Amino acid sequence: MGSPQAGLVLAPVGMPIARRSGVDPAVMGIAINAGISAGGLAPTSLFGIVTYRVAREAGIQFSPFTLFAVAVAANLVLVFTALLIFGRSSRAPAAVVTDAIAAPAQQRFEWRHVVTLVCMAGLVTSVVASAVAGIEPDIGVLAFTFGAALMLIDPSFDAAAFARIDWSTVFVVGGIVTFVGVLQKLGSVDWLGQSAMNIGTPLLAALIICMTAGLVSAFASTTGIIAALVPLAVPLATSGAVSDWGLICAMGVCASIVDVSPYSTTGATLVASTPADERARVRTMTTRWGMSMVVVGPVAFVVLVAALHGF
Repeated sequence: MGSPQAGLVLAPVGMPIARRSGVDPAVMGIAINAGISAGGLAPTSLFGIVTYRVAREAGIQFSPFTLFAVAVAANLVLVFTALLIFGRSSRAPAAVVTDAIAAPAQQRFEWRHVVTLVCMAGLVTSVVASAVAGIEPDIGVLAFTFGAALMLIDPSFDAAAFARIDWSTVFVVGGIVTFVGVLQKLGSVDWLGQSAMNIGTPLLAALIICMTAGLVSAFASTTGIIAALVPLAVPLATSGAVSDWGLICAMGVCASIVDVSPYSTTGATLVASTPADERARVRTMTTRWGMSMVVVGPVAFVVLVAALHGF
């Protein structure tokens, strides 16, 4: 519908559900990111709009729904692959059922729960409405606003809420985003993209540009890296040596599938939303998955781009 950040509000809901239902939290995290990645490349969303607009301005003609369809197909494959690799959680089914039955009995549905649900709905509505109105939403500010409202309504939960914040993840992501921001300001990312364009072999150049998109996006803004690298890839896309629309789709998907990495905003939110006793494992698994996508995604898509050449 709009900003890919809208999917982040589902992490605090989806990760606990994974525990109660016996689904491996790593699979749930990958599935949530897959939804964000696919929806983020829709014609109505930020990644999709940026990618399609830059390609159209360069004279590359393809339907924005083609980009969306490729993103949906690629992310469905990733979700099913994750299911095959990780399967279900090792928790005993009896424990899962006990958790699911005991949770409602331990706490009654009270007025503060109603207020919490209203705030959650307000957060989703605010993000989507801002994006539809053409305003880039700052989900951090919105979340702090609703969080502050809840704390004012019921101050007794302040200490417990702060104790559950994964501060180590907050500081790691903050530091990495700052570092990558400095690299982008110094022109290091542009240098990598331009260096890839100077490689004589078109498919190798496509592979490097897609890997650069994935690697930088795993630690920084996906929107920023798409906006920076798509224009650099236009000469290669329009050269006739590779499928033009295939390369643009490959870059868009490769830049978004790595966001499950705990060093990106999405991945950090998924880790922070995981129950404390499973957080270390989920951080390890999402790191391995995210970093593997830096290589696996570009290789798979370059093979696809080669197959599509001439079509």
